[in-house]
Amino acid sequence: MGDELIMQKIKKFFSIVVSIYVVSSILFCNMNLTFATEKNSPINSSSDGVILMDAISGDILYNKNMNKPFPPASTTKIMTALLTLENCKNLDEEATISKTCEGVDGSKIYIFEGEKIKVKNLLYALLLSSANDCAYALAEHIGGTEEHFVEMMNNRAKALGCKNTNFVNPHGLYDDKHRTTAHDLALIMKELIKHEEYLKIASTPSYIIPPTNKSKENRPLWNGNKAIHTGSVNYNKFCKASKTGYTIQSLHSYVTFAEKDGQKLIAAFVHDPNKQFYTDSKALFNYGFNTFKTDKVISKDQELFTYKVSNNKVLHFKSDSDLYITSKKNSKNNIQLPNVNFDSLNLKDKSLKQGDFIENINIKSNNNTYTLKLISGDNYEPEHNILTDVTQNYTSTSTILKTLCYTLIGLLLIFTMIIIIKKKSKKR
Repeated sequence: MGDELIMQKIKKFFSIVVSIYVVSSILFCNMNLTFATEKNSPINSSSDGVILMDAISGDILYNKNMNKPFPPASTTKIMTALLTLENCKNLDEEATISKTCEGVDGSKIYIFEGEKIKVKNLLYALLLSSANDCAYALAEHIGGTEEHFVEMMNNRAKALGCKNTNFVNPHGLYDDKHRTTAHDLALIMKELIKHEEYLKIASTPSYIIPPTNKSKENRPLWNGNKAIHTGSVNYNKFCKASKTGYTIQSLHSYVTFAEKDGQKLIAAFVHDPNKQFYTDSKALFNYGFNTFKTDKVISKDQELFTYKVSNNKVLHFKSDSDLYITSKKNSKNNIQLPNVNFDSLNLKDKSLKQGDFIENINIKSNNNTYTLKLISGDNYEPEHNILTDVTQNYTSTSTILKTLCYTLIGLLLIFTMIIIIKKKSKKR
């Protein structure tokens, strides 16, 4: 009984330690702040997963089950669009359509085997008409095969910080292994809106694909995002780009981007049985625009620290990137820089070039912690290195001279001995 009691106390102790560690990690790691959750929700959404994210800072302004995976349907296509824009330098280049593209199910514009279509036109069909056949065509054009393109999709998702995403295809047709979250969709959209060509395409109400080598007729396209159509009851003047999605198994999904007076917000909805996302997104955007502000508190290449390495040399350290912080409109963003112990970094003995990474620093603001990379603002060569080089050169030269001297002495001794031997031989 005594041993069991001791074991229970040990288990209790370790559970307390683990709890403290988890809480500390949440408090002190560089995490994006969530201002509102389902308990104090600005909306009553029918979607099972929801997020409102600031598109500049990445801060999360509202969430409901944001990390719970669901099938995303055609919102998958924002990743297909992102990879196309990142990997195709000339959108006017032509893709040749394969036989497989013809057989893709769901929404399509009916492309044909051997047809040559500009990548740009495939993107318009992908984003406006949600064409599955064009998604497959882009996957083959960019990745070579669908399998390789799907691998590219998942690798890119991981690089963007998506932790609960697994893509199986480039279009979003239902597969029980094809999953993502509201949070991961927002991360992908946050990267995609950096591409001006995407914003241009996504905000276009209608478009016409001209005739090709296999189609004599124009192909008219109509943007399925009702939020950009001025005559629609779902019109939102702040909406700049969106992607809808639906299958019977996946239900409705929606990811959207809005901008007002320089403030940029992203909302994502997954697994919505009631198609309530237009109303919900407008309400969330209004909540975000009316409640929050985003400020740049540190600029890229801004000098943050100096460090004196000698009487006549001072090193300057800068931020590697901009730092934006989102906060309530009635609050102030007071930042607190950390105390960096530069002595412990032994910088006096290191060669540095402008832009070299020094270390990550944690910056505090309103009880939140943000991480920045600190980089060198100078080219620096330690003085001792120069002295060492001179000493090494001197030592090397001295060694060579000594070797020559010893060689000459040896030769003289040999020459002298030869002369002595010859003289003795003559006397005999």
